[in-house]
Formats: sequence, structure tokens, C-alpha cells
Amino acid sequence: DWGNNISLTAEATASDVGGNTLVNTNILSLNTSRELQEFITRNLKGSEREISPFLTRIGSTQTKGNVSWGKSKTTADITISTQLGIVEIDGEAKNWNQIEAKVNTNEFDINNLLGNNEKLGLDKVSLETSIKGKIKDGDGYPNLTAEGILNEICLKNYHYHGIVFTGNCHSKAYMVKADIPDKNGSVQLESRVDLGDGNKNISLEADLKEFTPYELNLTKKFKGEHFSSHLTADISGTNLDKLNGNISIDSLIIHNDTIDTLLIGVNENYRSKGVQAMIFDKIIPALEKYDIKYIETTRELVVVTAPGPGSGKLATCL
Repeated sequence: DWGNNISLTAEATASDVGGNTLVNTNILSLNTSRELQEFITRNLKGSEREISPFLTRIGSTQTKGNVSWGKSKTTADITISTQLGIVEIDGEAKNWNQIEAKVNTNEFDINNLLGNNEKLGLDKVSLETSIKGKIKDGDGYPNLTAEGILNEICLKNYHYHGIVFTGNCHSKAYMVKADIPDKNGSVQLESRVDLGDGNKNISLEADLKEFTPYELNLTKKFKGEHFSSHLTADISGTNLDKLNGNISIDSLIIHNDTIDTLLIGVNENYRSKGVQAMIFDKIIPALEKYDIKYIETTRELVVVTAPGPGSGKLATCL
């Protein structure tokens, strides 16, 4: 019953009919059901394969705005209302392949879109982003770049604001950079995922400053503690279920109300003896256990001595 699946109210004009025809359409109201969207998607795929759950969760839509199309270019300035939120799109497509568009959302229910994943603890998201590139490049895969700002996103009942990001997908490789500023810790993140036909490769570099997971509702542990660290990760495997690699922590500073703990990354000479890292108040036992005779330092050292406990050695250093 098409009457229950689609309704359209619009005004349209056409120019240069028979030549380089240009059609301008003012869509006053376009309502489509979830069933119609699934029907169209199946036909575009050319099979009855399972429909993406994302499409099902979006549900029925209502579209308003202006669309014009000609022989080689289509432009659109539309607003799409769904049961999860509103999406605004302003852009153009050349030859149905080269696209450039701005996409905005305001309090879009990303949690329901992802299937109400309680572990993620996501809520709603507001973003402004621009996308440009080719839907299909010479190798048959997308070559798209996106950049923008997450004005607000809620994760585990904590609201983040002003997250700047850039992303790129080219063939089967994906790259993301993000700068997350927050009063309870800043994070600079760069990641690359390569899902080629052979090994799957994932690389990650992150810089954390004054990161407080307790205040960010990420854990019920570490109350009052702040973490600053720089870490890198390189992981690979034949598929995403069988990955191997390593995570390297260059430095880790843990701060709470009573003590600062410094975790020092060690070089290969010490790793060959089984030492991965040393905490400053555990250095001497580690040296004795692994029979390490000396430690190379990058700064001058000052040795503080005084008789007995409680004489002020640590206080002097602090």
C-alpha cells in the first residue's frame, strides 16, 4: 500500500527542457516509511540481503527543503526529521560521485542508533561537520574527508563540549584525529585503521593531560586521582578477532592528594632483563632483583641524605 508508505507535497519548475534540463524542487513535505526505505535499499543492492539495523532504527522520515538537479550536478538544502532526531544537509554532488556537503545535527539520539549499547553509555550528540570527496574512487572504494566539531556529546551521563575532529577514509584505510578539551582532562588522539585484504593494522597515539576518569564517570575507582600519559599502540592481525601487537607507555604520571607517582619507561637494555617500567619508589628493589648496576639518566641527579626516617628527605625533594 504505497499510500501508507510515501506522501509528497512539492512545487517544481523545469528549464531548458530537452537540452541541459534543470529541475528545481521546493519540497514542502516528503514522508517516507521505514518499509519504503528498506524496499529502496534492497533494490539498490540488487538483492534481498539483510538490511542495516541503522536504517531500521531511524524509522520513518519527514523531509523538507530545496533540491535541484541537472545533467551533471545535484544540489540540496534539506532538513530530515527522524524518530531519533533532526539532520540538516546542505551540499552538492557532481556526476553522482563527487560530493561536498555540510551536515549538522542537534541532540541526535546516537545511543538508539547504535542499539542502546549500555557499555558505551552514549546519549545524544550535536555536531557540525563538512564532508567532501568521492563516493567511489578509481579503486571502487570511497575517498572522503570529514572535519568538524562535536558541540556536545553525552557519554556515561557526562557532557563533553567542543571536540574538534578530522577524519578520512580512502580505499580500506581510515584515519581519525580528535582534540578533546575538558576541565577534567584533555585528550589528543590520532588513530589509523587499515582493513586491507591481508593483515588488518591499527595504530594509535594518545596524549592525556590531567585525565580524571572518576570525574568523567568512566569508573568508580581512582577518586581524586589524575593521570597524564603519552602512549602508542600498534596492532595487527589477519582478522579483527585475532589481533596481536603492543601498547607502549612513554610516561605515566599519577597524581592524587597525597603523592605523585612517576612511571618511567625503560630502554631495550633493561627490557632484555624483563623490566618494562619502574616506579620511582620501587626502583631500588627492581635494581636488586634484576642485577642492574646503573641507570642512564637524561637529567642531572641530586642525592639527598639525612639520618633516619622522618628527617625531611622527601619533603626537601618535593
